[in-house]
Amino acid sequence: MRDASQPELLVLSTSDLDEVVIRVPALTLLLPRDELGVLGHAVIQVHGNTSRSMQYNTPNSTMGGRYQPRRSRNAIGLAQILWAIYEHYNEALDASMQLEAMQEDVSLRKMLQVPFLKMHVVRRVDLLGPLCSFGGLTRCSRDHTVAAYQLFLNK
Repeated sequence: MRDASQPELLVLSTSDLDEVVIRVPALTLLLPRDELGVLGHAVIQVHGNTSRSMQYNTPNSTMGGRYQPRRSRNAIGLAQILWAIYEHYNEALDASMQLEAMQEDVSLRKMLQVPFLKMHVVRRVDLLGPLCSFGGLTRCSRDHTVAAYQLFLNK
């Protein structure tokens, strides 16, 4: 029996990662910047028609460590979206970003002050607190020619 306090891990196959999620040249994602929503959203774009070859380093050994996605014109696959989100949240915050976050909210200051003073690396995911599980994407644009989605995270 599974412990209800532990999140259920979703195992994705290579064919799942190849699935085309949306057929557009670019997808705009609004990503929460912190646990409380004080800092608003970061905006990133995922492009479906890129000429560069992308390979994803996967922590999952079931895919052999490297995954080469299939490419399709003006189509964005699940792997591209998940990788863009992962890269965004795995990026380290520079000192100015940490100072900005500490000035915005007392709880963020408490969270960041000690690592900042000790010069420890703080990644964007660290600002999310317990909100670190993918909850889904919701369309936030009414114009059907614009593909803009907001990321929701769960505890």
